[in-house]
Amino acid sequence: MPADLYAAIDLGANSFHLVIVTPNGDNLVPVDAHRELVRLSSGIYPDSHRLKPEARRRALRCLGQFNTLLQKHDIKGIRAVGTSAFRQLRDDGRFLGEAEQTLGVPIEILSGEEEARLIYLGATWGLTQSERVVVDIGGGSTEIVLGRGQDIALAISLDMGSASLSAAFFSGHQISHKDLKRAREHVRQALQRHLQEPLHLGDGISAVGASGTAKSLSWVLRSLHLSNGDITRQGLARIEPVLWQVQNINQLSHVLNLNVRRTHVFPGGYVIMAEVFDWLGINTMGLSVRALREGIIVDLASRSE
Repeated sequence: MPADLYAAIDLGANSFHLVIVTPNGDNLVPVDAHRELVRLSSGIYPDSHRLKPEARRRALRCLGQFNTLLQKHDIKGIRAVGTSAFRQLRDDGRFLGEAEQTLGVPIEILSGEEEARLIYLGATWGLTQSERVVVDIGGGSTEIVLGRGQDIALAISLDMGSASLSAAFFSGHQISHKDLKRAREHVRQALQRHLQEPLHLGDGISAVGASGTAKSLSWVLRSLHLSNGDITRQGLARIEPVLWQVQNINQLSHVLNLNVRRTHVFPGGYVIMAEVFDWLGINTMGLSVRALREGIIVDLASRSE
């Protein structure tokens, strides 16, 4: 009997992802996948919350490719979700209708809280039942979840991510010390609105980073021989002077050995992570290879049992 296949479609603010996997114990065995840099959030008119024509074309072209890939497989369960950018596009009925028709699957616009739950489910699946905080900095939102095992004690979603914060504070080609200070204050105020005061979780609670920003920071710190792959408070402090000393933001790919696709969203993601470290009292953060998409798969598989 062939193994059951499940598909998760993550329509993010910066990238669209499709993964098709089959669960096998604590593993998710990849069968097929497609990822595309769509830059949806940067293509939204700020006044009307509707998509610009070029962004619409990029999104629909990618969704059409997803549809073609899905037709190649006999999939038992599938879930397509839109995150922060789709939350901004709730009133763009024309695009949402075209998107669902092109994809061939209903698109669920996740609340920040449901996004946080699924991220936590994916990032902690198969881990021990200890207490931990999961931090996921996406392109347009940031989810912070505190829990033990699969039980969630606190989940918040900040309406800012690596792409949106970078666009708001680092849209030019150069990053100044003043830009970084203003961006950090903005993030600090957002954290204060949700948490009122710093949590200072302490060393008894492990911290886990998920998704693009955490992966980029881990890679940069390892490349600069500042850590073994963990994200550390000391390592983050070493990165900040580099950001405001570069002559041009494009130089980050060379100076930090950073993937060129991450260059323009890296400063915003860095600022959010640095402030989260300060606000939660984190010293060291491990990296999870799982996040929202894996959470969707785990949730789908558990419902079908």
